[in-house]
Amino acid sequence: MVTIASKTTKEYPSLYLGLSSTIPKLIEKFLHSNGKELWMIQALLLLCCWPLPFGPKSADPSLSYSGLATSSALEIGLHRYKFPSDFKYDEPYDEGTAFMQKKTWLACFIVSQHTELGVPTCFHIDRTIINALETSDTRMPGVLKDQLRTTYLGFRISHSLGNDISSLSGLPSNRTSLIHLFETDLATARTGTSADRDASGEICFLAVKLQLYSYAFENNSSEEKEGADDGNRCEIFLRAYNAAMELVQIAVTNSSEAPYWTRQVYQSVINAMTFLLKLCSSSAPQLSAMDSPSTRNLISQGWGLLRSGSLMENDHLFRISNLVAYLSKLEEKDPQLPRLTVQSRMSANVMYDAVWRAKLRFSPEVRNMRPADYTATAVLEELSASWAENVLGEDGLFRHWNSVITNY
Repeated sequence: MVTIASKTTKEYPSLYLGLSSTIPKLIEKFLHSNGKELWMIQALLLLCCWPLPFGPKSADPSLSYSGLATSSALEIGLHRYKFPSDFKYDEPYDEGTAFMQKKTWLACFIVSQHTELGVPTCFHIDRTIINALETSDTRMPGVLKDQLRTTYLGFRISHSLGNDISSLSGLPSNRTSLIHLFETDLATARTGTSADRDASGEICFLAVKLQLYSYAFENNSSEEKEGADDGNRCEIFLRAYNAAMELVQIAVTNSSEAPYWTRQVYQSVINAMTFLLKLCSSSAPQLSAMDSPSTRNLISQGWGLLRSGSLMENDHLFRISNLVAYLSKLEEKDPQLPRLTVQSRMSANVMYDAVWRAKLRFSPEVRNMRPADYTATAVLEELSASWAENVLGEDGLFRHWNSVITNY
């Protein structure tokens, strides 16, 4: 908690990065500990919500931390908090402890849905989660209740539209009709719970709407029929555009709160911006009004918000802001309705389509190497080229050979 809180300490700007370096060692101790404790699980969940600085997405440990938190919670029986003696010998039932365990288990579910890797969750809905959704408990914090309802909607959408067992990609054939069904649920949820929702909560709710609308995209595989259901898709894209614009506008308006945002809020803003950029990449007449000065201006403000959240060069937000800048400058348009090259990563298809397109900003040499970290490899390539330009002559030999021999 001290490490996470130090992120916003203006008096000691280097404190956060200094403390961050000690956390992996503490996590390793947790892995090898004999018994799992409630506070350990809560610490892992906090690190998922406010992750330490990392570079490429592959270096984000949130999925591992979330999985470790959930498995540890199951091990000590948080999902069956009413029966403590079944998991620890002769453990008496205490109402206060049970309530804390229940909240932690609900948090495990919420965090498990926000890793943004576009893979099915290993979490199974149980009676504890359903009871929390169906019953009113005045002790439950309003923010937690709202997050639980929003996350559960997102879970149902992902399970139905992104993890269909009849499809190798996970995408069902009747996506448009399912989108319309879930729109009704979202409309009901928005009117029924808006009183409990702050700006961050509204951003996360709009992100679930975009999660739903992401399934309206066709992909480039031969399984899709060209031009099928274009009218319905355009209507959905228009609603998606409005939701994405509203989300980014809320984020920009409340940018003073950004230092305290969770990774889910930041990721929601990123998803909305990549959604807008994808819609703007099409010159189809039905979508032509979307690529307007107001859209570009808002994307620019969102870019500034992401860049200001970067704590060090080449950290994740720095890289994402570079991606947004690159995609914003692309002038080539697709005359068709926007399509995706990525099709099996659920609602993260839009995000990974943007990442794949942005790989073209790297040189062919870097792309052919297929490195784990394209950005770091590109930096090394640039340094190497600069060194060669300053030290080597056109013949490939040292410019100042005599001085090299003398210095050696």
